[in-house]
Amino acid sequence: MRNIKLIGIAALATSFGMCVALGFVDEPKSGDAAPAFVGKDSEGKSIDLKAENAKGPVILYFISNTCPVSKAATPQYQKMAKAFTKEGIRFIGIINTNKDGFDEWNRIHAATYPVVIDPGYKIIRSYGVTKAPSMVLIGKDGKVVKFWTGYSKGFLDEQVTMSAKALGRGPSKLDFQGAPAQWMAG
Repeated sequence: MRNIKLIGIAALATSFGMCVALGFVDEPKSGDAAPAFVGKDSEGKSIDLKAENAKGPVILYFISNTCPVSKAATPQYQKMAKAFTKEGIRFIGIINTNKDGFDEWNRIHAATYPVVIDPGYKIIRSYGVTKAPSMVLIGKDGKVVKFWTGYSKGFLDEQVTMSAKALGRGPSKLDFQGAPAQWMAG
């Protein structure tokens, strides 16, 4: 049954401009060890999740460079990245394209956080990402706090609250004006 599901996802991804990443494992659950990876960011710098996590909590933001939902969500995650990077959370984007695709995407979004280039979907698959955007919060202990597929104002508010808690403080408030009330994913 799982093979049929993957074939269907692959057909949809091909037909609809690759908003869907081909996942081969389930997304990690709360309390699971976060899948480790070492990848290259857009500047060719090596990003090692274990090394980043040794410095504190980590947010991984999974981006599809051609997905309209990712495009709409990115400014909201940019606000989150700016707020939490200052406070000690490592915010890392993972994008499903090569350097040229990233550069085109970044001309619009001007990411203020490192973005790992993952055109072969190695990291994306290891996290079971099937829709964009997706986000995972990893605690100081290297374990998944929560995994979110898609986005909405409610998801963003919950992500901020849980990120603040991972830092050991009360919830923060960020203005997510323009974020949809209803869940969206591509």
